[in-house]
Amino acid sequence: MDEQSFLAVFAHPDDESFGVGGILRAYSDRGIKTALICATRGEEGEINDPSLATRETLGAVREQELRTACALMGVDDLMFLGYHDGTVAAASRVEAVGKIVHEIRRLRPQVIATFDANGGYGHTDHIAIHAFTLEAFKLAGDPSAYPEQLTAGLKPYTPQKLYYVAIQRSMVLGIRDELLKQGIDFVPGGNMATIPVEQMGTPDEDITTVVTLDDRSVDTKIAAWHAHRTQVDPKGFPETMDPEAARQWSATERFVRAIPPMGRNEPREADLFEGIPA
Repeated sequence: MDEQSFLAVFAHPDDESFGVGGILRAYSDRGIKTALICATRGEEGEINDPSLATRETLGAVREQELRTACALMGVDDLMFLGYHDGTVAAASRVEAVGKIVHEIRRLRPQVIATFDANGGYGHTDHIAIHAFTLEAFKLAGDPSAYPEQLTAGLKPYTPQKLYYVAIQRSMVLGIRDELLKQGIDFVPGGNMATIPVEQMGTPDEDITTVVTLDDRSVDTKIAAWHAHRTQVDPKGFPETMDPEAARQWSATERFVRAIPPMGRNEPREADLFEGIPA
């Protein structure tokens, strides 16, 4: 039996800390092997503190920020796909899917998590990596897909579960409305958003899995997103939240189980590894 293994697939440094930063720490503490694929190095991101990076150095700086966050979260394996920030949707589908298939076959994770189909707020990189990961999940166990990988010694492998990170739509709208009362026009994703706020996140009723984090995992999640120092805006969300409210917001991670789909009468899960032997 393969050891328990969890793979997260995201587009930019810091996506992982907000999406699965807590369970990465929790699973590492449980002895589950954890791995992360990041499509880009976030070269086009914000530089909220000019002393930390220039536009020319930002990719290298953000890579190091991600490595620091991974060390905090206990991530065992970090791999970059090597695409430039903002161009993932233009990448060769065959190439990108093949890279993810390679990592699935190498790492043999039972569980994979990535973005949902709308990328949270419509970021085109997020949407593309969702599509690539979904296709890779389906192809990794097919011996006719990317046969050159088999020749190199990898074996076909089909993970057991695929999850999409879920940001409660009601929470997105609640935060938007609360900040509007304070005179702050909050749009998740800023200029990278391509869909209306009302369509962002995941409808509450579609959420299948709710993971409650312990204190160590919450502390780690908060520390991990602060490790992405170039991206921390002291005047933005969540830095302007009441610290206790921010902690409560961080203490739960929600998901939609995409494969296998949730049965009509199946109760909500409390762990991504439910039903998978230790």
